[in-house]
Amino acid sequence: MERILAHLSRDHALVALCDDQGRITWVDDQEGLLSGTDGSALGRQLREVMPDSAQLDGKPNDSRIDIQSYPILSFPGCSVLVGRNADRLPRDPDASGAPYLSSILDQAPDPILAADLGGFITFANLAASELLGQPIDRLVGRPILSCIPCNLDLAEILDGIRERDLTAHDLEIERPSGNRWTSVSSRRLRSPTDELIGNVVFLRDISERRSAERALEDKNEELESYVSHVSHDLRSPLVSVLGFARLLRQEYGDVVDADGHRFLDRIEQAGHTMESLIEDLLELSRIGRVDEPDSLIDPVGVIQQVIADHKQQIDTLGAEITYPTQPPMLLCNRSRVYQILSNLIGNALVHMGPTAEPRITIEIDERPGLAHLRVSDNGMGVPLQDQSRIFEIFSALGRRSDGRKSTGVGLAIVRKIAVQHGGSAWVESAPDAGATFHVTLRSS
Repeated sequence: MERILAHLSRDHALVALCDDQGRITWVDDQEGLLSGTDGSALGRQLREVMPDSAQLDGKPNDSRIDIQSYPILSFPGCSVLVGRNADRLPRDPDASGAPYLSSILDQAPDPILAADLGGFITFANLAASELLGQPIDRLVGRPILSCIPCNLDLAEILDGIRERDLTAHDLEIERPSGNRWTSVSSRRLRSPTDELIGNVVFLRDISERRSAERALEDKNEELESYVSHVSHDLRSPLVSVLGFARLLRQEYGDVVDADGHRFLDRIEQAGHTMESLIEDLLELSRIGRVDEPDSLIDPVGVIQQVIADHKQQIDTLGAEITYPTQPPMLLCNRSRVYQILSNLIGNALVHMGPTAEPRITIEIDERPGLAHLRVSDNGMGVPLQDQSRIFEIFSALGRRSDGRKSTGVGLAIVRKIAVQHGGSAWVESAPDAGATFHVTLRSS
C-alpha cells in the first residue's frame, strides 16, 4: 500500500488514505489543501477537513485543484483522496476528433485502456468494461488502482506503466463470477508532436492458459513423484539379484560350466544396466524439485573434470577433444552444467561409430539473454527421422560402442535442465556427417 501511495504522491498535489469509517490514516498534502495540515487531519473524518469546493462523488469541479475520492478495489473498505491540477484532468477522447478510432478500438477482443501520466484512465474500450465489470463512463477519469480489483500489490505494475514500456505481467483480477488471470502490458503514448502524454494498457485474459499450465504442472509433479518412488522400490530387488549372482559365482564358480558363466555375465550386465537406469530416473525426477541456487560458473573447470572422468573411454577410442580456453561464464548450478556436458560428451563417445580420427569439439558463446553450448562430433550422426525424439525419455538409438544398452535417459536429463533454466536443447545432424548437440541456458 505504501508503494501505491508513494506512486500517486509523485504526480499529485494531495494524496490521502481513508479507512472504511472515512477517517484519514495517511496523508501527503504538498499544497495545504486540507484544513488542519499540521497533522491534525490524521484520524479525522474526511468531510471535516475537506475544502468546500471539493467533490467526493467523482464529478470534477472548476477549481484550480480538483479533489476527488476513489475506492481502492485491492483493499476493500479503503479509499484514496487525490488532488490534481486542473490541466491534468482527462479529456474526452472524442474531443480530439478521433471518434472513428475509438469505434475501432471498441471492436477489439482484448481490453484496452489509455492512461495519462498520473495513472488516470482517459479511454477504455468495451472489452475493458466487461473484464473490469464497470461501465466505460465509470472507468474514464478514475485512477487505474480504483478500477482493477486484485489481491496483489499493484505498485510494480503502476511503476512499470508510468516509467517504461511494460512487458506481460500476470495479474489475478477478482470478479463475482470467479477470479480471472490477466496478462498486463503497456506502451508509451505520445502526441502527434512526440510529447509523452501517457500510456496504452493492454489486458489479455489468460485464465484458460493458467489453468492448463497448472494442470500440467500438477501432472508433472505427480509423474515425477511416481518415478521417484518406483525407482527407490526397484533398488531393493535389484541389489538382491546382483548379490546372489555374485555369491553364485564365488561359491559355485568352479562347478559352473562355460555356459553358466556366460549366463551369469548376462545377469550382471543386465543388472548394472538397470542400476544405471534407476540412478538416471532418480536424477531426472530431482531436477526442478530441489532448490538449487544458480551462480556464475566457469565451464573450463567443469569440462576438464568431465574429460578426466571419461579418460578411459577417450583413450580407448583415441578421440581428440577441443574446447575454448576463455568461454563466457554460465549462470547455472555447477552440478547441472556437469550433467549437461558429461551426458553430451559421453553420448558422443559411445555413439561415435567407426571413425578414423574421432574428434569432439565443445563451443560456448553468448546470445542476447542466453548462453549457447554446442558439442559436435564427426561420428555416424543421427538419422533425420530420429532427431525429434532422441531427447525423449527411453529413446536410445541402438547399442553403445561398448555393447551395453543405453538407458535412454541422458539426453532427457539434458533437455530438462535446459528448460528449467529458460533454454532448450536440440540436435543438428546428417548421416555419416557427425552431429552437433545444442543447449541454451538463460544468462541473466
